[in-house]
Amino acid sequence: SVTCSGGNTGSIMISVTAHAVPNYSFIWNNTTTGASMTSSGIANNPFTILGLAAGNYTITITNGVGCTTVV
Repeated sequence: SVTCSGGNTGSIMISVTAHAVPNYSFIWNNTTTGASMTSSGIANNPFTILGLAAGNYTITITNGVGCTTVV
């Protein structure tokens, strides 16, 4: 949650449970401003993006063999 109007203090945390393929990449998109960020790592660890402005966000998750979902 953003603490004041126009601030960039929001955050999102996502955790992925690995099945057979443990490596994941994440693309975070602010659908309001068009800003995006990419991160990657091993599943079962929560991933957090900080310093977010208010808005709607989508997260595209891709596993190590290229399967993708958007949340």
